[in-house]
Amino acid sequence: MINCTETRRYLSAFLDNELAARQSEGIRTHLDACPACRQEWQLLSRLGTRLKGIADIEAGPAFTARVMGRIKEKEQNRFLPFLTPAFAYSFVFLFFLVIGFLLAGTLYRDGQTSSRQDPVFSRVLLESQDLNLINVQEQTLALLNATDRRMPTP
Repeated sequence: MINCTETRRYLSAFLDNELAARQSEGIRTHLDACPACRQEWQLLSRLGTRLKGIADIEAGPAFTARVMGRIKEKEQNRFLPFLTPAFAYSFVFLFFLVIGFLLAGTLYRDGQTSSRQDPVFSRVLLESQDLNLINVQEQTLALLNATDRRMPTP
């Protein structure tokens, strides 16, 4: 037995008599038993009848020429992609990206120049720290010597 999903999938082909006899008979049996699918079949059938009743519309003589003119226009514009807004936005983005890299390179180069001067400054700081450590070491030795002098020798 055919279910609702299958029936609805093949309903249009059923209306157009495009199905095999066995499949068509299965859908007809399902439509007799299922009110929801029968209602959808009736709606689709009425829609088809109304569409067949609409008169064919004749295109005017200038219609074909206008369509062909637009096709040619599109083909010509296809070779000019830089006129599209997407290309313009891409170009602006690329421009600012290059400018950003150039500025970053300049700042990086300036940073390297100042870091060459930094070792001199760092050396002065380290030397003063070394002098302080030497001073602390000398004071510690003096304290130890003074302590040694106060202690009696055995």
